[in-house]
Amino acid sequence: MNTQDSIPVNLAQRLVFTVNQYQAYLSRHLKEYRIGSSEYPVLIYLVHRESEGDGTLKVSQSDIAQRQHRDPALITRAARSLAEKGLITVYPDPENRARNVLRLTPAGREAAVKVEELVSAWEEEAQGGLDEQERRQLGDLLARLELPR
Repeated sequence: MNTQDSIPVNLAQRLVFTVNQYQAYLSRHLKEYRIGSSEYPVLIYLVHRESEGDGTLKVSQSDIAQRQHRDPALITRAARSLAEKGLITVYPDPENRARNVLRLTPAGREAAVKVEELVSAWEEEAQGGLDEQERRQLGDLLARLELPR
């Protein structure tokens, strides 16, 4: 059975199918780095936020959960695991002790770069049959989706 035969027909199923392929690819390639499927989104978010700021930006677990539409408990577990691996530090926000702030360690920054390389490789392979205009159009169309909350 070729891949086209197994692709579901409605939009939601197509999106889930694509996300599942992406998750499987990353999980397979991230094993060597000991990074789990619930952990790499935290690393990606932190490295992107870090690149936007001046070093003083504070990112909390709840910020990540909200932005990624994920269960806060899942982000808390992922942060704990990443901290145990030495990839991030977790500390109470001095301005709000009920909030934990996350920061990449040098090892975490290196791991995030590896994850970004894997994501880019997957995107390149997944979009291999599209020309530049189609790639832009796909991105634009997906960005325009109005998803119910």
